[in-house]
Amino acid sequence: MNAEIQACAEACLVCASECAQCVTESRLDESGEDLGRCIELSRECADSCLLMQELVERQSAQVIGFGLFCASLCRLCAAECQRHDLVHCQRLAQVCEECARQCQGLALAA
Repeated sequence: MNAEIQACAEACLVCASECAQCVTESRLDESGEDLGRCIELSRECADSCLLMQELVERQSAQVIGFGLFCASLCRLCAAECQRHDLVHCQRLAQVCEECARQCQGLALAA
């Protein structure tokens, strides 16, 4: 597996893990912020990243179309997370941006 493919697969796994962590921490948050949309997008982003990682590992032809979709969903999640001052949300926003960059780059290179 070349370095670009490996980097994308790893970014997807990290993003899915951070999304799950954000969901957990958001549910426990007592700041009073409305985190419903953040939780929803984090779940969807995690699911998307896990599927993208599988497609990348299999070297599927679907990486092209799904990679662009995954990048878009990661960016939506990042934008929502950036709206919140919570540490876990800000961390996830950065992770999502990196994952989006990796997925888009791989999709466009394929």
